[in-house]
Amino acid sequence: MHGVVLNGGKSTRMGRDKGQLIYHSHPQTIHCYHLLQTVCSDVVISCREDQKKLYSDYSTVIDLYENCGPISGLLSVYEYTKSPLLVLACDLPFFNENTLQHLYKNRNSTKAATVYTHSDQRLEPLCSIWEISALEALRAQFLSGKYGLNRILNQLPIQRIPIVNPQSFTNVNEYDVYKKITKKT
Repeated sequence: MHGVVLNGGKSTRMGRDKGQLIYHSHPQTIHCYHLLQTVCSDVVISCREDQKKLYSDYSTVIDLYENCGPISGLLSVYEYTKSPLLVLACDLPFFNENTLQHLYKNRNSTKAATVYTHSDQRLEPLCSIWEISALEALRAQFLSGKYGLNRILNQLPIQRIPIVNPQSFTNVNEYDVYKKITKKT
């Protein structure tokens, strides 16, 4: 299984690259990379071409399709490797190793994906495991111009895992929120 840090977004609301923000001791994308290494022997950073230089010391896969959202990262990495993908978005600063281990241990490889699920049944597709069997559905949806991962997951047989720690899935999209969290001025 390949670990994938999804980092190709434009961070428009943040006004700066979310993957470069520091919540821990290094940029968030690198923090996620190291987290994924705890369960995956191979990890890559999915990013835009203009971000590649930021991660020259790490394995990267350039997004093949622009302005399509996270589906571009998934399809691009599937071109790079034909193995299941454990994906983690770079904008979840409270996501921790325990939450990652729980996902990994509850993987159901007979389903198309293993996905964390909120109590109201909302899915967390950006912290999930995508099996090879999901690839054709991803491609078909992409070719039809439908890029939403939730839409795809709702059409596939998936393993749902209840979220134990909702704070792990708090994503930070605005710089003022980042400053408040990190107490920066």
